[in-house]
Amino acid sequence: MRAELGPVLGGVDDDEVALLVRVFDNNATLRDRHAYGTFGGDTLILVAEEGKRADFSPEALWEPHLTRRAATVRIPCGHSDMVRPEMLGLAWDAVSEWLAARSERAE
Repeated sequence: MRAELGPVLGGVDDDEVALLVRVFDNNATLRDRHAYGTFGGDTLILVAEEGKRADFSPEALWEPHLTRRAATVRIPCGHSDMVRPEMLGLAWDAVSEWLAARSERAE
């Protein structure tokens, strides 16, 4: 791993690299053994749209796991940028609007 990632690992020592490898392997095992279920509630999908193909469909990815139709909001950033303050603001606005619309429908 160190040979491949060299400078990326910086000050990470060999014991820490070994621990990272164990965690990665364990996460892969958990992922491979997981049995996905379905969710029957209302769902909002926030999508980091940067870098996605024009025909990317988050709804199609989630459809097998949802029993109801999902609402989707696209956020203009990459996945790792979703935690930037301005993107969190956009996400929170989307969540607030979605919750308000659900509340209005319930009345």
